[in-house]
Amino acid sequence: MKSKLLVISIFVFICVSVWACRSSKKSFARGDYEQTVRLSSRELCNRPKNPSEQENYLRQSYPLALQALKARLQGLQTSTDVMRWVQIAEIYRNINAMHTHIVGCPKALVIVPNPERYDKELQEANNNAAEAYYNLGVSQINIGTRDAGREAVRNLQTANQLVPNIKPDIIQRIEQARLLAVFKVFVDQIPTQSSFAPNDEFFRNQINTHLISLRKTNTLDFFFTRSALPVPPNQILSFQFFDFVVGENNTQERIETIIGDTVKVNINGTSYLQAPKTELRTYTKIVRSTAIMEMKIYDQQNQRMLIHERIPAEFIWQHQWARSNGDQGALKPAQLALVNVGEKTVPARQDLFVSLCQKLLEQLKPRLTEQYRNQN
Repeated sequence: MKSKLLVISIFVFICVSVWACRSSKKSFARGDYEQTVRLSSRELCNRPKNPSEQENYLRQSYPLALQALKARLQGLQTSTDVMRWVQIAEIYRNINAMHTHIVGCPKALVIVPNPERYDKELQEANNNAAEAYYNLGVSQINIGTRDAGREAVRNLQTANQLVPNIKPDIIQRIEQARLLAVFKVFVDQIPTQSSFAPNDEFFRNQINTHLISLRKTNTLDFFFTRSALPVPPNQILSFQFFDFVVGENNTQERIETIIGDTVKVNINGTSYLQAPKTELRTYTKIVRSTAIMEMKIYDQQNQRMLIHERIPAEFIWQHQWARSNGDQGALKPAQLALVNVGEKTVPARQDLFVSLCQKLLEQLKPRLTEQYRNQN
């Protein structure tokens, strides 16, 4: 068993070594000298006691990679392109990455004892690149279109990633670009004017929470106060209770005489046949609440109404109970249960209104989802 494991281990070792060698050979053959430096350094680090072709690949590829990168660097340093610093910073990062690979492997460091590193130059290039991204983002904000706003968000965020707080107003600029980029919907929930209207805070909160769930980063956003939206919206979405009735009460009564099955009874030693009898009064209390919600979507840019709907909803609270005047032995189990349950108190008016709002929300949420699902 041990000999079998030894054979397998040797086989795996040979396969990995051959693969590493071939990988370095292939990358060197196609002129990818940076990749060759990475692969050969890793292989030398993994197997420092087994010198191989990797030493030759590293010895040849490092100066070639450095030469190619410096040639690109020289060409960029004479360029007038303001975004040249992005590429310059990338070149310094690549040079420093080769340095990291080599110094992390003692065997590789013997072959290339003085790999070059440019931390100060990289920092300067990053500063200049961040400055370029910032200036580009600001110029795109000034264009004023949504597409330009999206590009501005990306460029300003990149500037802030390269050099955090590159400018004192960088966060404000990113938000300015985001406001330009997104499709802006102002949500206007018009208060119910009647002094008898219940508190509609539950409805407002539920609608706002659902709309927030539909937000898309840098694409779609909803605003619930004017102060949160310093620029004109693309659309105005408004809700208003056009009509409502809460707690319309109606109680129905049904009176019936219930005669049970005949049974034998014994009174003073004499047997009689007798049927239990009772008067059963069954009450059904129905409390009906209705509302009509008016929903409008107005296209602010083109000054036209896109949607104007009146959405009805109804919530019915119902309770049934009974009273018996007579022999309850005449009652069937279901009738007796109604007698035992007794009359319940009607829910508070605000609770009825909340239940009514839930019926409205069951219709509104899918409509809003469908309306803004594909907004971009």
